[in-house]
Amino acid sequence: MSKFLKGSTATVCVLVFATIAMSAYELLTELIKSVNPLVTSFIGAISGIVIFLVGVYLCVKIEGKALRDYGISWNMREVKHLISGLEIGIAAFVFVVVPLYMMNVYHLTTASYSLTKIVSMLFQFIAVGFLEEYLCRGFIQHHLQRYGWFPALIVTASIFSLMHLGNPGITPLALINIALAGTFMGSVMYAFNSIHAAVGVHITWNWVQGAIFGIPVSGTTPAGYFSTTIVSENLLLSGGSFGAEASLMCTGVTFMLTILFLIMARRNGNLDKFN
Repeated sequence: MSKFLKGSTATVCVLVFATIAMSAYELLTELIKSVNPLVTSFIGAISGIVIFLVGVYLCVKIEGKALRDYGISWNMREVKHLISGLEIGIAAFVFVVVPLYMMNVYHLTTASYSLTKIVSMLFQFIAVGFLEEYLCRGFIQHHLQRYGWFPALIVTASIFSLMHLGNPGITPLALINIALAGTFMGSVMYAFNSIHAAVGVHITWNWVQGAIFGIPVSGTTPAGYFSTTIVSENLLLSGGSFGAEASLMCTGVTFMLTILFLIMARRNGNLDKFN
């Protein structure tokens, strides 16, 4: 089998398994919804991740590569980077949303607090974080590294943005911001030389946004510890029904964080590995 055919087959394989894995969470949580919600969410998350890893393993066999060629490895170093990513994701979204409350673009009130719901959403976003990062920053971005770190970063971020094209309330600015979120997470991966740092960012960015502040996550409406309502009629600031990810504040923060972590990656000498 030629290299091109192997690569094409692996790409189809990973996309098929990604689709199945992303559907598995919803399907399983619906099938066993009578069980404790935490158990249901946990089983759905683990099942989705495992299904996708089976697809990645098949890709490894098809291409004759190793998991590390997709940036995937598991050790204590990766656990530390995952934790760092979780912390960065929390801080990053706080930088986006706090100014919006201060400028009276959003109004924050307490909501119907449910610890079970918040933890269940954490399991859901863990699944999303692993699946989307292993697919985008892992399989796709690492395949594009042959063309240099910058093209790989930009093309992967663009694909990541287009994956959200069908989300409710999507706007041109939202697509730009999701692409910038992709460059942000890609730059974090470069800075730490670890895909799990990007996974961590993805998990807590979504979780804090939806489960804590009660802001739509990429257009989907969650139920959080707090409830956030839009006060301003300026859609460029509020993001409208899509949420803060369609706000100019998100544009500025993700752009600046991308630059910051690329500088860190350059200083660490990590970008040189991808040229």
